[in-house]
Amino acid sequence: LETRMRLSSRHLMLASPYFDSMLKGPWQEGTKEPGSDYSVYAEDWDSDALLILMYILHGRNRNVPRSVRLEMLAKFAVLVDYYKCHEAVELVAEMWISRLEHDLPKEYCRELVLWLFVSWVFSRADLFKVITGTILMESKGALQTLRLPIPEKLVDTIDQKRQESVEQILAVLHDLLLYLRDDRSGCTFECSSILLGALTKEMNTKGILSLERGSLLTGTSFNATMKAVLNIRSPRWYSNASYYGA
Repeated sequence: LETRMRLSSRHLMLASPYFDSMLKGPWQEGTKEPGSDYSVYAEDWDSDALLILMYILHGRNRNVPRSVRLEMLAKFAVLVDYYKCHEAVELVAEMWISRLEHDLPKEYCRELVLWLFVSWVFSRADLFKVITGTILMESKGALQTLRLPIPEKLVDTIDQKRQESVEQILAVLHDLLLYLRDDRSGCTFECSSILLGALTKEMNTKGILSLERGSLLTGTSFNATMKAVLNIRSPRWYSNASYYGA
C-alpha cells in the first residue's frame, strides 16, 4: 500500500538535518522533475507514525493525538531517530511519555525493550536508568533488540554489566567452596566437611555449580541467581556432646 503526502520542503528542512541535506543535494530519495514538486520516498515506515510526524513538523497540532500507545511511541521514535528531528517533536513526545511512564514493566519483556529505545531516543535519563537497571537484574542473556536501531555498543555494555553482576555472585560462592575445602574456616574437620558437601550439593541442585566464572553467562539473570543463593539451605548436624545448627 502506497501512501502519498503533500509536504512543505521548507518545514522539513527546518525541522530535520536529514531532510535539509536530502532536499538540497542530489539524493535519490529527494528528486524534482521540471514543473513538479519534490518527491520524497520512504519505505518500511509505519504509515500512521509517519503521518503523525508530518503533522508535527508542519505545525498541524490539532491533528496530533494527545496520547498514544507504547507501540506507536516506539514506532514514532524510530522515525525521529532516523530523521534527526528530536527538537521539533520534543514537547509532543514528552506529553506522550508522561502519560505512559507510570506503568513501567518490572520484569524483562518486550515492552521493556520498547521503553529502553524510547528513553534513549528522547534522552530521558531518569527512565533510561530505571529501565537499564531492570534489564540488568532480570535479563538472562544479550538484549533482544526487536529489530529496533538500538546501538550495538549499548546492547553489549548492558550484557557485559549483567554478566559482571552474576560473576560477582559466583566469585563469592566459589571462594567459599575453596575456603571450606582448604580447611580455612577454623571449624572441625566434620564441620567443614558437612558445610562443603552441603554447599556443593545445593549449588548443584540450583544450577549454580555448573556456571563457570569467566564463561559466557547465558540463561540466568542476576535476580534469579541471587534468589537461588538466598534459598541455599544450611545443614543441621549432631555431635556426641550437643546439637549444632550450622
